[in-house]
Amino acid sequence: MRRIQFVRLLAVALALGVGSPTWGQTYSFRSVDMPGAAITDVNANNSAGAMVGVYNPTDLDYTNPTGYLLVGGSFRTIHFPGSTGTYADGINKSREIVGVYVDTSGKEHGFLWKGGKYSAIDFPGAIQTAALMLNDAGTIVGAYDDGARTHGFILQAGNYTTSDFPGAAGSFVNSINNLGESVGEYSLTEPHVGNNIQGYSLLNGTFTTINCPGALDTEAGGINSSGQIVGDYLDGSFVFHGFTFIGGNCATVDFPGAASTRAYTINDSNQVVGFYTSADSSMDAHGFLATPLAGPNGVISHSLQVGPKLKGIRSTR
Repeated sequence: MRRIQFVRLLAVALALGVGSPTWGQTYSFRSVDMPGAAITDVNANNSAGAMVGVYNPTDLDYTNPTGYLLVGGSFRTIHFPGSTGTYADGINKSREIVGVYVDTSGKEHGFLWKGGKYSAIDFPGAIQTAALMLNDAGTIVGAYDDGARTHGFILQAGNYTTSDFPGAAGSFVNSINNLGESVGEYSLTEPHVGNNIQGYSLLNGTFTTINCPGALDTEAGGINSSGQIVGDYLDGSFVFHGFTFIGGNCATVDFPGAASTRAYTINDSNQVVGFYTSADSSMDAHGFLATPLAGPNGVISHSLQVGPKLKGIRSTR
């Protein structure tokens, strides 16, 4: 989710019970890298397998971010006109895309890409806005900064609504599914959600906190139409891990051999996307696609290259 500078989108975790997160669904992994990019993230995927994300052509950070759309192995650049940087963060089945662009003064704004045309998304009165996901009906969620704190928002049929976790110092909405169920994160102490982060779900009007056991920070990043949730968590050694929250269980999803993993969204085929950092001295960042397989618990197979290596992106959530 995350990528946004005014909000620190950290690890997300979901958990019930005590102890450590467990291994759950078996996945086949693929790396996703934009050809020639220095860094790549995958931020979201739709039910047909199209992906969006962000890459940096030259630097191993997000100082020059460029968005992309990946369909059938072909990449298309997503760049808001006149911006100094663009993040493609969410996509629905119609390939409508939302994200964030940075203007020449360094301020962030949300945007919608629909039918090849860009339109800005700014919460009324906000200093900065980030559009993070949209569902198939076109309902958009994200976050905005009013100068004092960060709030989540929902944009439906042209109407903006603030959506904050009750009692939080700051919060925002990361994703929404086709049933209108959403997930996000909040902090009880940090108005801009920079520390002490907890994930949450909003289902049938009820907010529920989500934390993986032992996590320092948590972020609930994505939810599909079956109510399956993904995200990432920061462990006691300050290492990020991806997770799924399915059937009431928090299960770790890490790219095999990676130094760290962050899972961002899950589509209606239960495919998970995100990014990982290499365990070698390069610490390169790569996007990934994880497809569920039948079999015993734990990751039993992965592929860093299946056919031509998928090349793609993302920024800091």
